[in-house]
Parts: sequence; C-alpha cells; structure tokens
Amino acid sequence: MDRPPQFELKADYQPAGDQPEAIAQLIDGLNSGLSHQTLLGVTGSGKSVGYDDTLLVAEHRSGRLETKLVKAGPFIDALIETSALRSIAADETEHYACTEGAYFTPAFDPAGGATALYPVGAFVRHRAPREMFQLTTSCGRAVTLTGDHNLWVLRNGIPTLIKTEEIQAKDHLPVPDVLPAVEDLQSVDILPYLEDTTLSVYAEEQILQFIAAGGRGQFDSAMSECGIRSYSKLYAIRRRLRGRGLRVSHFLRLARLTDGLAGNCATAPLYVGGKKEACRLPARLPLTDSILAFFGYYIAEGNSQRH
Repeated sequence: MDRPPQFELKADYQPAGDQPEAIAQLIDGLNSGLSHQTLLGVTGSGKSVGYDDTLLVAEHRSGRLETKLVKAGPFIDALIETSALRSIAADETEHYACTEGAYFTPAFDPAGGATALYPVGAFVRHRAPREMFQLTTSCGRAVTLTGDHNLWVLRNGIPTLIKTEEIQAKDHLPVPDVLPAVEDLQSVDILPYLEDTTLSVYAEEQILQFIAAGGRGQFDSAMSECGIRSYSKLYAIRRRLRGRGLRVSHFLRLARLTDGLAGNCATAPLYVGGKKEACRLPARLPLTDSILAFFGYYIAEGNSQRH
C-alpha cells in the first residue's frame, strides 16, 4: 500500500516577535504526542490596543449591563488606581485580573462565527514599541497599531493576511454588519464624544442639589483639579451669570469624581453647547427616527470631520 503524502505547510509570512518560540513549542507538543494544545496569543495576533484607542465595554451596574465608550489607557489606569483590578504578575508586562462578570466587550467567536458580548477576564499593560502606526480609513475611522500587527484586508478581490506596515491605500478592511446590543437604547450620551472641545455643559440644578446634600468639599476638590476657582464658579451658577457652564472635559471629571453628582445627573436634563442658550443640545440625545436618519446620511456621505 502506498504511503499517504506527507503534509507540508508553506507560507510566505515570516514569523516575528515571540512567534518563532511559540511555533517551536507547538511542534514540540505535537512530537510529544499532545492531541490538544491552546495558543493563548503571540506577537502581532491583534490582542493589543493603543492608549488612546476607543473601546466599547459593557459594565454591570445595579444589576444591569450599561454600555459605554472609553479610552483604553485612562480606563484601565483608573481601574488599577482604584484597586478594581488584582495584580497577577510583576514584570515589565503587567497583568491584572478582572472581577468575573464585571465587564464585557464585543468579540468574535471563531467556533460559531458570531459576534457577541463576552466577559473580560484580565487586562494586560505593557510598554509600547518605539514605532507605532495609525491606520485611517476613507470614512475617518482610525486605529493605532504596531508594525507587525496582523490584518485581513481585501486586496484585488482576494482576502489577504498582511502586517500593518504592508498595507496599501487601495486595500479594504472588513467590518461587522452589526454590533450586539444589551439594552433598548433610546438615547445616546454625547458628552464623551465632545470631551476635547471647548463646548460647555450647563447643569446648574444638578450641581446645586449635590452641594445642598453636603457635596461642597467634593465639588471644590474637583474644581481645583481642573484649575478652576470653585467660589467664582459657584457664584456664577447660583446667579445664572455668564461663565456658569463647565467645559465638557471638566464636567466629565466632576461627574467621575462624584459618581454622577451622587446621581443628580439623572434628575434633570443636562445641556451642552456655547454661550447662546438657543444653540444648546441635550447631553443625552433622544434617538428619534429623524436623528437616526441624519446619522445614516452623515455616514453614507463619507463625512470624516472630527466634530
């Protein structure tokens, strides 16, 4: 009986980073008779995100999942500083375990081919390489990657696996048709999208309620961190004078430090905008049919303005 031909894998892709070591360990396992091996992750496999990259996370709060967009670096740093994560290693690459079921994020299940929300088991923080790349699409979406990050692109009509540093302007990136939802979303909080603008938040009623309930010390501390004289700001708020608004970034810091002004942010509508009251918008924008249609037209036209 003829022996079956020996299987031989050929690929032009050159392993990088710790990939050669991982490949060698997998081969050793096969030669040792191991029938099941799990590859947890190697350089360039797409595990890491940049410090300023945006993440969609869902957090368990009051027995329900609440989704939000966060900056990866500040979000993880804040969890570490508040001891919400437990260190499980102490070397140049820091590993922090996450409380089971505390946070979820969209991920792709290769077994079933579905995108769903899966629990976050741990965060890993390591030093960034000397050189990073920013990949920007024609519609204005951008992501920061290492040069050896693996990407699937559509090149000349053929799905092709490349490294970041090999991408070409004519390549197309695949994106999911839909993202899973965990709630009946009726409105969207627009403040995180406006954090780096000069617009202001107007929350006089909520701030005064918070201070009346004993929150003056926390308010003063938060204003001090923002470089604002709390007495002058509070004077303007109480008398509805010009300058009573808080820049979006300052208000978000105040809200984070006071747990949403002790919940007062939900008691009355917040508004964001400039000096003219008629030009302000609700900080939580109702997702009406007209607003959703406007978003659709905006995206369809390929508009890539920051704001």
